Amino acid sequence: ASILATKIVCLHRPKYLAMTGIAAGVDRRKVKYGDIMVADPCFDYGSGKRTVNIFGKKVFKPNYRQRRLDEALVQIVKELCENDSFKQDMRNEAQKLFYQDEIPQIHIGAFGSGAAVLQDRSVVDEMLSHERKLLGFDMEAYGVMLAAQLSGNPATIPIVIKSVSDYGDQNKNDSYQQYATYTSARMAFELLRKLIIRNML
Repeated sequence: ASILATKIVCLHRPKYLAMTGIAAGVDRRKVKYGDIMVADPCFDYGSGKRTVNIFGKKVFKPNYRQRRLDEALVQIVKELCENDSFKQDMRNEAQKLFYQDEIPQIHIGAFGSGAAVLQDRSVVDEMLSHERKLLGFDMEAYGVMLAAQLSGNPATIPIVIKSVSDYGDQNKNDSYQQYATYTSARMAFELLRKLIIRNML
């Protein structure tokens, strides 16, 4: 994903680079299947040092290097979080396509990326011990944001929009992937529409 993002930026010099798709949510009480997560900040949860403490226990000392979302995009995302009409439209479309009755919610918050597919809740708990407001996690978000921000001059503005398809535990399956893919893409479409209306794209 990082290499592809770098190629896109170098070849086309876009003003914005949006990545959509599926990801794991952290807390079932806060985010449900199909809910949209916008990464801010985004970090590599594998960045740091693994060592052994004085008791002989293996410990991880993180060195999270965060990437932040552009402030103008943050404001638009926050507006969409409060836009009940847009969320109702998504729900109406989802009823026809996926027989989903819930109204998908939009969240903006901390998002971790790592080099492996997670099906181990202990790794999530470790992240939470260092980032208590963690919203979700995937494998690609940090690399895409980093590549976009470093590959151009002026820098391309990245945004990661992922929807909840699982919770990175032993119950992980594919049941909600299509629905989550839909809500993520629908959010990106609406965000781009807002950017065009405001002459920011």
